[in-house]
Amino acid sequence: TFNYDLSLDQFMHNSLLHSSTAINDESCKQILEKIPILHLYGQLGYLSWQNGEAPRKYGSKKLTDYQFKQMAKNIKTGFDSFDVKSDPKFIKTVQLINEAENIYFIGFGFDRSNLEHLPIRRMTGKHIIATSYYLDANVRKEAAEYFKKFADVNIDFVEIDALNFILKTNLCL
Repeated sequence: TFNYDLSLDQFMHNSLLHSSTAINDESCKQILEKIPILHLYGQLGYLSWQNGEAPRKYGSKKLTDYQFKQMAKNIKTGFDSFDVKSDPKFIKTVQLINEAENIYFIGFGFDRSNLEHLPIRRMTGKHIIATSYYLDANVRKEAAEYFKKFADVNIDFVEIDALNFILKTNLCL
């Protein structure tokens, strides 16, 4: 994800935790540790169930000075502030894309600078689906052309919002 916020992480946690009475906090944490959510620009701290410095409760309005400083330290404000080719999260992204059969873009705006830093060429031969709810037709067209040009792959756009896409495809389980 290119988002700093932790809403996806929390959604996955809540969905899994409430999907079965057999899942408790510890087993939920163990499962989620196997599902990498990479915040490519960094993230606004860590949630109480994540392994990270200065964890906080999701939605908490009260932060300690230390938590706030950790949040600020953990975010990047643009590609100019770090080297994409050596950044561990981008290296992991390349590895995951190489291993993937399916790639899902959920709530992605297809901003050109983000696209230019993704390993698009490695997506050749992959099945790519993207949510396009409220996505301008010109943006969809440009994104489709970009993927065709650099990966010779088509994107299947689905006109559905992110939440319903996740729920209907059972991506959260």
